[in-house]
Amino acid sequence: MALVALWLARSIEIPPSGAESNSDLARPERAGANPIQLLQNPKIKSELQLTDDQVAKIKAVEIDLLAQVTTASKSIKEENQKIEALPKDKQEGEKKKLATKIEEGAVALTKDSQSKMSKILKPEQEKRAKEILLQKFDFGIVTKDDFATDLKLTAAQKKQLNDIVGQMRTKTIGAWEIPDREDATKRNKTLADNRKRMEAIMKESNQQAKAVLTPEQLKTLETLKGKPSLLFVSGS
Repeated sequence: MALVALWLARSIEIPPSGAESNSDLARPERAGANPIQLLQNPKIKSELQLTDDQVAKIKAVEIDLLAQVTTASKSIKEENQKIEALPKDKQEGEKKKLATKIEEGAVALTKDSQSKMSKILKPEQEKRAKEILLQKFDFGIVTKDDFATDLKLTAAQKKQLNDIVGQMRTKTIGAWEIPDREDATKRNKTLADNRKRMEAIMKESNQQAKAVLTPEQLKTLETLKGKPSLLFVSGS
């Protein structure tokens, strides 16, 4: 669940002080990018047969995660504003440093949340949850770490995948445009354009990641998805 690009985009997408923040473009917790929220979908709750106690604990993990994201986002916003004030020729280097900091924070938070979720879910529930996530995100940047063992990835393949993540980060930094903090119309357009670019980069990176797999691993991947989730079956 290495949501590096999504974390990068959504961690910086913070409206200026006093601005409305109800646009989902500025929300790190958007359901489509957050596996924890996905597990709270009514169909998924039913499919995994989650108890009320489990649902409450999952919600608590989400609340704690979002609190940490909010705190981190404020710090990132302040650092980003400092970068904006620097001469143009010095901004790129500082943006790379900030991107690395965001990535490290995102990875740490993700691992912490995964550890907590493993203690909440039963083994069979966790297995099915991974299958559903694979169905939703396919194999790529988001799911590569969860299935490294199942797919018997070689050291060379792991290196290739890590290189793809690094390339994705570089592309993300290069494609990112700083939103206007005074003009709301311009800011919203920039945020929307940023999001499209981030999603395009993520799609391209996922395709590259899947291309690393052998034909045999691709066959194994299909079996790892399990039966179609109720979330994706029309009429269910």
